[in-house]
Amino acid sequence: MTSSNKPKVFISYSWTSEPHKEWVRGLAERLSSDGVEVILDRWDLKPGHDINVFMEQMVTEPDDE
Repeated sequence: MTSSNKPKVFISYSWTSEPHKEWVRGLAERLSSDGVEVILDRWDLKPGHDINVFMEQMVTEPDDE
């Protein structure tokens, strides 16, 4: 399956606690292992980048693939 055929998801969540962040990470890993392209801040947001800009891009920019 090419990346253009893979389902894609952006996961936005509350960082309320470590257990919750770990639960979200586990969800993202399960989705990824099932062939879903997952965009998760812990994986894709680079140090020094603006989190607000990152999130805005995830919901407004069209998928160019």
